[in-house]
Amino acid sequence: MAKRKIKNKKKRLDEYNLRYKDIPKDDPIKRIMYCIGDKLTERKVKEIIDKKNRILKKRSYSCIKITLYEEPVQSERPRHRSFGGIITTYVPNAKDNKNYISKFIKKLKKDINIHTPIFIKINFYHPMPSSASIEEQVLFEAGIIPPVTKPDIDNVFKTYTDSLIGTLLLDDDLIYKAHIEKFYSFLPRIEMSIYYEDKFTSLYVYKKIKNRKGFKGALGEIELSDVIA
Repeated sequence: MAKRKIKNKKKRLDEYNLRYKDIPKDDPIKRIMYCIGDKLTERKVKEIIDKKNRILKKRSYSCIKITLYEEPVQSERPRHRSFGGIITTYVPNAKDNKNYISKFIKKLKKDINIHTPIFIKINFYHPMPSSASIEEQVLFEAGIIPPVTKPDIDNVFKTYTDSLIGTLLLDDDLIYKAHIEKFYSFLPRIEMSIYYEDKFTSLYVYKKIKNRKGFKGALGEIELSDVIA
């Protein structure tokens, strides 16, 4: 297999500027008109407005809430092992995390295979520092003052979103928005709220998911959600 050539920063910026330098930076309306303004007939504009109104009227979300009673942990660095001359890469504890999530999801007593765009909220509650004053411990628990603690928030986020792949989500690229917070608490835990579209709002995204090779293989036979017409 040929190695993928990694471009340096200057090369990437040169290519970016060559491709996008003339596109307006501050106004989305100007960007639209610059890029596809010649295709926006009066009829097409009306169709776009009608579709926007249908989406805003019909769009709805379902929500799954998960609480894991454990101390938040970070993703381990990928490691390599050789067997029979073949080198494989693995992440320590990734399988255990996924199995733990799978057992929790089974308690929901229903089949959930999320394959529509997702907004996820995650709160990480780290152990309360015993050296903090009584006053600050109370304020930490109430969420009034923020913590400063390892591991890094993006690393912990990846640990738990990766564990959802193949157990609850088709893939983590479905996540288009995330709200993440860290707290100190007397009860360490992870609270996740996963909001997902009941129906696709984009035909493009619908086709993109439907045509994925791993669509059926990842989560078994999935009934694809409808598209808001």
